[in-house]
Amino acid sequence: MSTAPRQALLQSLEAGLHSGFAMEWQAPDPAAGTRIWPGPALWAWARRLASAWRRPSLPQRPRVAVQVPNSPFYLAAMIATWMLDGIFCPLPAWRGEQTAIALDALRPDLFLSHAGGSLKLQRRECADRAIADPADLALMLWTSASLHAPRVFGLSHAALGWQLHSHLPLLALQRDSLVRNCLPWTHVFAGVLELLPTLASGASLRVAPLASFRQESFTHLFVVPRVAALLQDSQIRALAGGIVGGAPIAAELAERLRGSALRVGYGQTEAGPGVCLGDPGDFRPAFLGRGLVDAEQREGTLHYRSPGQALGEWRAGRWQPIQHDGWVDSGDRVRCDDDGGWYWLGRRDARFVLADGRNVEPELEELRLLGQYPELATLVLGGPGARHSLALARLQPDLTAQGEASLRRRWHEPYPLRIASDGFWDAYLGPSGKVQRGKLYARWQGIVRGDRDVCTGHGNYAALEEGRA
Repeated sequence: MSTAPRQALLQSLEAGLHSGFAMEWQAPDPAAGTRIWPGPALWAWARRLASAWRRPSLPQRPRVAVQVPNSPFYLAAMIATWMLDGIFCPLPAWRGEQTAIALDALRPDLFLSHAGGSLKLQRRECADRAIADPADLALMLWTSASLHAPRVFGLSHAALGWQLHSHLPLLALQRDSLVRNCLPWTHVFAGVLELLPTLASGASLRVAPLASFRQESFTHLFVVPRVAALLQDSQIRALAGGIVGGAPIAAELAERLRGSALRVGYGQTEAGPGVCLGDPGDFRPAFLGRGLVDAEQREGTLHYRSPGQALGEWRAGRWQPIQHDGWVDSGDRVRCDDDGGWYWLGRRDARFVLADGRNVEPELEELRLLGQYPELATLVLGGPGARHSLALARLQPDLTAQGEASLRRRWHEPYPLRIASDGFWDAYLGPSGKVQRGKLYARWQGIVRGDRDVCTGHGNYAALEEGRA
C-alpha cells in the first residue's frame, strides 16, 4: 500500500503549523481563561502522543476514537493518529447510551474522552474486528442524522488532500488571517473544510463559546445559516473569506450576505464534503453554488462523482460501498439554472403523507416561513397521518414577551403554530444541531396530543402552546 497521500497530507499540515499557525483557545470553563497554542507546540505534542501510543503494542493502522471538544488536544490526537497511520474516529458530544452504541459499532483500539476537565485514555481489545479497513483510510465521520439514525463514513487521506487543495486557493487564507470557529469538528463541514485549510495555510484559529461572537473581529468563517444570521453587518463587511453551508439559505439572509467575501457551499459527509461552491458574495435563496465536481440531475435528485468522496459506509461490522459506477445519489431534490447554478428543493425522504393521501414536501415552505418570521429559531412543518399540516416551532432565545405577542398577531398562515420549549427540542437535535426530522415525525401523533412520553426534555414536560391570530 502506498503511503504517499498520507505523507503528503501530513507534510501540508506540518508546513502550516510551522509557518505561523496559532490556536487561541478558550476552555469551556471561563475561569480557565484563554491560551495561545503555537503550531510547533501542537506538532511536538502530536509526536509525543504518537510515540506513547506505540507502546501498548497497538495493531497496525489502529482506530483511535476521540470524544473531546474542539481544542488543542483534538488537533494533537488527530495528527498523532495519522502519524501512526491510524484511523481517526471523532465522536459527537452524544449523551450516554449513544456513545456506547457508537463505540460498539466502531470497535476502536483506543478511546480518548474528556470529562471533568481531564482527559481519559482507554485501550480497547478489538480482536473481533476481522474486516480490514480500506487502503489509505484516514477518517471516520458520522452524519448529522437529520432524517435517519447517524451513519458513519470513511474518508481517505487522498480524499482529504483533494478537499484541502481544491478549496485552499479559493478561501483567501493568509498567515495574518483569523478563522473564528463556530461548529464542531466532529461534523464534516468544519472538520474538513474549516480545519484542514486553516492548519495548512498557517492562519490563526480562535475557538471560544459563541456568547461573545457578535462583539469579535475575525477574517474568516465556516458556518451554517443560523450562525451566519447572528453576524452584524459590520462583521460581514470585514470578512475576507469563508463558507456558509450545511442548510439552505433563506431570502433575508441571502440579501444580507450578497456582495460579501463569503461563499455558499454544499456537500455531504459521503462527499467529504465539497460538491458545490459559489462565487464570493453570490447568495440567493436556496442556492447551492456551482459544481466543483461532476454533478448532474437524475430523476430529480443531485448525483455527484468526486475525488473527495467517501470510500464507503461502515455498517454492521462491514464496509459497504456507497456509489454505483462512481456516482453517488445525494437524495437532495434540485434544479439547475442556465449558468450551471444548483438550487435546493428539499430532501427526497423529508416528505410526509396526510390522512387523505396528499404528499407534502415541507422544506422550501419552512425556509420561507423562517425568513418571514425572524422570531423563530427553528420550524418544522409536519402532519404525517393527520388531516392538515402543523407548524412546530422554537422561539429565538432572546425574544421578549412583546416580540412573541407580535409574532402570534402576524401569523396568518394555513398551518396552526405551536411553540415548543427548548427542553422539548433537545430530544430531537442531532450532533450538528439539525432537527432529527425522522425521529420527530415518528412521534408526531403523540406530540400533537401532548403525550408526556414524547414531549419531555431532560425530565421536564414541555408544553406545546398553539399560536392563534
